[in-house]
Amino acid sequence: MRVVERLVEDVAVLELTGKLDCGAGERHVQDVFDDLAKRGCVKIVIDLNDVSHVDTTCLGLLIAAHIRAQRKRGGVHLVRTPPRIRQLLSIIKLDHVLVTFETEEKAVAAFANLKVREWGEPPGRHSA
Repeated sequence: MRVVERLVEDVAVLELTGKLDCGAGERHVQDVFDDLAKRGCVKIVIDLNDVSHVDTTCLGLLIAAHIRAQRKRGGVHLVRTPPRIRQLLSIIKLDHVLVTFETEEKAVAAFANLKVREWGEPPGRHSA
């Protein structure tokens, strides 16, 4: 698992490449999320275009990062999510928790319009 991080305004954009599964990939991604939290980065966009596989343990990491960021008025937005990963999110009903976007620009811009909502309230889809 390779993670490239950059900032766009006050949003951390993470480009993930490879398999996101138990083991070294999981630890590496958890370390990145922990580092972002320590630095106060609560708006996170994750580009999944080059991710070939995600297991449920690592989906749990994404959810945990989202909840942690949401508590500080941020969140995790997914971008360029491959169809097989979107389908997995839908099957396990996480597509109502993690918001997906077609482009990085739309995902970053959505943070400007972010309103605080109660946990469990569906965010809707932002793929247009």
